[in-house]
Order: sequence, then C-alpha cells, then structure tokens
Amino acid sequence: MTYKIVNLQNWAKQYVLDPHSQNRGSKCAVPTAGGNENNYNEVYPGLFLGDRKIAMDKNSLKELGITHVINCAQGQRSIFVNTDAKYYKDMGIKFYGIKASDTESFDISKFFRPTANIIQQALEKGGKVLVHCVSGVSRSATIIIAFLMLKRRMTFREAIKSVREKRCICPNDGFMTQLCVLHHELFGVQELPNRRSHKCIIL
Repeated sequence: MTYKIVNLQNWAKQYVLDPHSQNRGSKCAVPTAGGNENNYNEVYPGLFLGDRKIAMDKNSLKELGITHVINCAQGQRSIFVNTDAKYYKDMGIKFYGIKASDTESFDISKFFRPTANIIQQALEKGGKVLVHCVSGVSRSATIIIAFLMLKRRMTFREAIKSVREKRCICPNDGFMTQLCVLHHELFGVQELPNRRSHKCIIL
C-alpha cells in the first residue's frame, strides 16, 4: 500500500477536489437557487448550511420547516451568534449550541460525533436541520462535512466536494487537519497526521 504525504495547505487542491472542478481552491461556483440571498443552502437532503441571518429569521425557518438548529458559533460577542434553546422555544425547534471560535487552535473535533448523531436522528424522523455559524463557511461547514463522513461514509474528499457543489465554504486549516484525522480514523489508516507540521497521509 502506497501513502502520499502532502502539506495540508496543498492537500485540498491535490486530493479533496477534482483538479478540473470549478470549485477548486478559493473559487466556488455557488448556486443561488434554493437559498435566501445565499444566506443558506440545502447541501444534503433535509440538511441546511447557513449564516447568522437565516438562523435568526424565524419566519424563514418556519417556511423551510426547520426542526433542529445547531449553532456552531454560540456566544454574545459580534463574532458569535447569540441564540439558545429559549430563542426557538416558541417554534418547537430543538437547539444545540457549540461555543466554537473560528481559529486553527480550537478543537471542534469533540463535537463531530454528538452533532452527527443529532443530525442523523432528526433526518430519520423526517426533520430538517439548519447548521450555522456567523458566515456559514468554516465552523458549520466543518460540522456538516464530519456528519457526511461519519453517517454517510463519505471520504474527506467526497464530503467537502459534495458540500462545495452547493455552497462556497472554507474551513480554516486547523479544522481541515481535524477532518483529516477523522478521515484516517474512519478509513483504516494506521498512522495519523502530524498536527504540528500540518501533514496528512492520504491513501
């Protein structure tokens, strides 16, 4: 078995996306249909990825039929979204909050499995889930990618490509590293990436 070791910053360009795709690197071809001025996009059946605006727009959430909200940027400062279970109580929406900062050092991986379970259970019951942060490109995108890997058995490459076909996303390098680790855990690679050197071993 042959392994290729690449720098994580170049890994997405070389392995995550099809080199001929319009969605390569920082350039995303994002459809505007099915979204509210691109404040949200349905990136998987019943699963919506969005920003602060859609998360706080109760009328739009009702129209979309959202039953669960996962706030990946819960907090009171401007770089967070100040919602909680009480905010959605009158709508009967179930809420889960993550006080994550969009920094490379934040360990978002500890929320991969809890949120994947919530999303899976909601979809199985016919629910619709909004996963959001402030802009809907890094924190919330990372959580959705992890769900696709854990519950839909997509590889990292397949999951991030699938989401980018629906919405322009850009998880920070730290989150990319953590998703890379998850990829290895799920697909049987024995040696894990070096977090310090940001190197990733790919099949």
